[in-house]
Formats: sequence, structure tokens, C-alpha cells
Amino acid sequence: MIKKTYVKKNNSYRVTFKLEFEVESEDIYLCGDFNEWNTKQYKMKRLKKGGYSKTIELSPGEKYHFKYFLGGDNWVNDDKADEYVSNEYGQEDSVVVIPEIPTE
Repeated sequence: MIKKTYVKKNNSYRVTFKLEFEVESEDIYLCGDFNEWNTKQYKMKRLKKGGYSKTIELSPGEKYHFKYFLGGDNWVNDDKADEYVSNEYGQEDSVVVIPEIPTE
């Protein structure tokens, strides 16, 4: 699940990424072109009701490729991403599409 909320004072979107199933990894990270695929920057929080969550701010009017990093060679796509695109490794990346700034 991906929830997008416009933050008027920052002209950005607060985006919550949620991995909705349990995995065999203690540390799960949100990685994408928004953080140069850094596998240690955005650690996801384990939720009491199951799954993992991380909220970050992203610029409006952009598309970002991303995946969840489970450690080692384990990467998982979001099953509710806005789009999926092929990557240079012969696999697919999840894509989140951030809307333009809302007009009033």
C-alpha cells in the first residue's frame, strides 16, 4: 500500500510505503532512485498488526523507481505500486507516481 498526502507548507508529498506481509528479515529498507538505492538509509518500522512501514517526503510531479531490500540479494516489489518497469538487471522495479501540486 502507498499513501500520498500533500504537504502544502513544503510543496511536497508525504508518502507512506507499507509492506503488508511478514518476511524472514529483521531489517527491511525502502530503497529507490529517491535515495540512490541506499540500502541503509530508510529502515522500515515493524508494525504491531504485521507488516512494515516507512514515510518519506517526495517532490510533486515525479515518478520514482523503488523496491524493498531484505538483505543479501533479496529485493521485493510492492504488490500495490502505481506501475512496474523493467530495470537494467532484467527484473522489474516498482514505481510510485507523485501527483502535481493540487490547484485550489
